[in-house]
Amino acid sequence: MPTIRIDDEVFAGLQEKATPLVDTPNTVLRRMLGLESKRTLAPETDMQGELLPLLKLGRLKVNNELVWNRPRKKETYRAVVTAGGCLKLPDGHIAVTPSAACSRLTSGGNFNGWREWHTIEGVPINDLRE
Repeated sequence: MPTIRIDDEVFAGLQEKATPLVDTPNTVLRRMLGLESKRTLAPETDMQGELLPLLKLGRLKVNNELVWNRPRKKETYRAVVTAGGCLKLPDGHIAVTPSAACSRLTSGGNFNGWREWHTIEGVPINDLRE
């Protein structure tokens, strides 16, 4: 993948157009250029997420289901771990970080996804990092 250098002003402009905890500079540029979202092409192989080290250590497996229970809201969310260490949400969206998955599911809420997401057995994914 090529690397490009941009100045601080261009980077600031990209940040203004980004959805926090969801977008990368690449996704913002793709949207601005009217290019098809990379997520619909081959997300499991094209994107590397924060869960990748846990996959490599064998603490998570591809297609493991993770659960986020929100008892006060009476909501339960589910996501599947991709080969790239991302979370695939029920709407097909691929989140690179656990927090981005939370943000997407709550339309922009601010959560620590490492504490919110659990394995089916109830183990917080944050505990898998230790």
